[in-house]
Amino acid sequence: MTSSEAATGPHVLRRINERVVLEQLRVAASLRLSELMESTGLSRPAVARAVASLTEAGWLQEVAESDQPERRLGRPAQRVRFCAERGHVLGIDAGPHNVRVCVADLAGRAVADHKVEKGSGSWAAADVLAAITRCTDETLERAGLRRSDIWSVGVGTPGIVDEAEGTVTLAPSIHGWAGLSVGQEIRAGFDCPVYLDNEANLSALAESWTGVAAGTRHSVFVQWGARIGLGIVIDGKLHRGGASGAGELGFVDLAMPPDADEPPVPRSGAGGNEGEGEGEGERMGAFERLVGAAAIVELAVSEAERAGDEELRRALTTPDQTVNAGTFFAAASRGDNAAVTRTVERVAGRFAQGIAVAALVLDPDLIVIGGGVSQCGAPLLAAIERRLRPRLLTAPRLELSALGARSVATGGIRRALDEVQARWDRGAFEK
Repeated sequence: MTSSEAATGPHVLRRINERVVLEQLRVAASLRLSELMESTGLSRPAVARAVASLTEAGWLQEVAESDQPERRLGRPAQRVRFCAERGHVLGIDAGPHNVRVCVADLAGRAVADHKVEKGSGSWAAADVLAAITRCTDETLERAGLRRSDIWSVGVGTPGIVDEAEGTVTLAPSIHGWAGLSVGQEIRAGFDCPVYLDNEANLSALAESWTGVAAGTRHSVFVQWGARIGLGIVIDGKLHRGGASGAGELGFVDLAMPPDADEPPVPRSGAGGNEGEGEGEGERMGAFERLVGAAAIVELAVSEAERAGDEELRRALTTPDQTVNAGTFFAAASRGDNAAVTRTVERVAGRFAQGIAVAALVLDPDLIVIGGGVSQCGAPLLAAIERRLRPRLLTAPRLELSALGARSVATGGIRRALDEVQARWDRGAFEK
């Protein structure tokens, strides 16, 4: 048989039909053969063959029809369901301040999740790996699963990621992370594939799968917290760039004129883990220095002092910067403080000038704002929209993330499910 014949033979068509049937059943509790015919467009014999093959292989299971009067006479219609519980996947959000692990079945339904936090400050590489181990063990225990039950793992991390090698080539947020074989380190605890990707990429994937970007062809996800980066979806697919560095908006230097009462913002090198003895701010990109969480709190303190709001100033100047940021985000979402409102407007102006660059170049249908800063809620979104529209030729929709703090782990689940699907498509599925 020639390669052309092998690629177009009856077995290939059967495999395609099986995938179509399986996809329909993944998103439905159960379906009759007649319903599968309607949703797939396949003939009854084709559907019957696909169902029989998938049932024999353990992917589907026949279920009893409900006892309805119209079904009492004659042979009951065959109804089948996808055996999603046959395997499970993990999504991991590995950050400098916290780690979240979520386990889901093969239909993508979350079974359990758990989060561990640093408390204050940032973890180094060894701390993050240890937190991943602890968090994974706790999540699996809650789900009643073992590591051997996991079929694939998707991991999101800050920085520029070499997905093929499972390494992070630039990681300013986590000391010792750059150059470390993160994928290999995590894979050592599993008997399955482990895939590493940038956190903004996985968040964009998650929003396109089950969030506000579902059904949107072109979208941009903004991961906005202490740092800032973009996940870019073009024609429904993630765009990573030639060196996997697409979307690093935080390092864009807009050379913006400073506010009248502010000095110019200095440029910052991208030096990865170079200068580890320096503070986190020394490794921030130019745009991150303007709109990152630390810059937002600094602006808010300035506005509180200007307004004589001593209560707000004290609330924003505790030793724990994470607490300070959270305090501001909560106050901004309420929109009931003049100094906070003024800060939101200034931040929105800065952000709009930066995100306009991405919007003009990429022309997305939708911009989704996620990360910690998204907790500012509707007041920030409205302020950004007012500042952004005059800068654009065509205006995309603006939305806050529907998935919040679970977006990275959810994207990890989607990436893990895609890997399971790819193995099945190759006809070489072996856990």
